[in-house]
Amino acid sequence: FGSRRSCALFPRAKPTPAVNAHHEAMATESSESSERELLCPMKDAAEEERAAGINRLKEGDFGRDLPLVLRACGFTQLELPTFGQLQSEEVMALSASIVANPRNFDAWIALMKLVESSGTDGEKCELYEHFLSEFPLCWGYWKRLADLQTRTCGSESGLNVYVKALKLAPACVDLWVHYCQAAASADGAEDGLRELFEKAVETVGSDWRAF
Repeated sequence: FGSRRSCALFPRAKPTPAVNAHHEAMATESSESSERELLCPMKDAAEEERAAGINRLKEGDFGRDLPLVLRACGFTQLELPTFGQLQSEEVMALSASIVANPRNFDAWIALMKLVESSGTDGEKCELYEHFLSEFPLCWGYWKRLADLQTRTCGSESGLNVYVKALKLAPACVDLWVHYCQAAASADGAEDGLRELFEKAVETVGSDWRAF
């Protein structure tokens, strides 16, 4: 009875807002700490798997194309040229749009038009290569890249562009036609030209556009 009277005379004090806030902060911190402890092993496992995937790709014979392969597999992010003197709000906006969504075809076309009109040969070449890594079946841009490489680096570099393109799109008649034409007008055209024509006929000769 005395205990009840004591409780009635001296009621329990209600916690102040500051105390409540302190308790809530401690509870939140404890919860976040637990989440971090749970996520860390998952994050470590993902990083290990990512590193292992990159190493497996590096062991392949990709040569200069390795950076493009790594990005296509999602291991790296697209990095466009800085475009030197061509920097403008429009160029920067288009570049940012492409980096955010490399499949934005319209942004690629708009950016390439700007670079083709005012950019350097190096910028054009690099941009074409990035674009074709996303859209390898756009054979017209393979031809532009081949023509640019031929003009700046010689006929062999231009022909190598067609070799690379036909590995990705061997059934493209237009690429074979341009490749054969470029090979026929290159230095030392007689060497292996017949074999090239025979390979083209063997690969796409049954297509009506090949006649």
